Amino acid sequence: MNSNQLRQIYLEIQNNLRCTQCGRAYVAKNIHLRGTLKNIYFFQLNCEGHSAFATITVLGQQINISTENVSTDDLLALHEQLTNFNGNFKKVFKKT
Repeated sequence: MNSNQLRQIYLEIQNNLRCTQCGRAYVAKNIHLRGTLKNIYFFQLNCEGHSAFATITVLGQQINISTENVSTDDLLALHEQLTNFNGNFKKVFKKT
């Protein structure tokens, strides 16, 4: 499972699951990946309104989580790129 698939799981949880006690939707900051076992993923969902939580299990492909450190130079390069970015995504992703 890649980061886009993981993001899709978060969106599915936000759009389709509700707290069983108060009916509120879960927000992204309260959805936590708690662990994995091969292709099984365990999420904890905390309700925004009170201390209730739910645990769900998702079956999927293996998630590859990078633990690579980001350097100061990486951040400076990103900042420079964003400063010069004009918002034209078509130009950025245009095949040459």
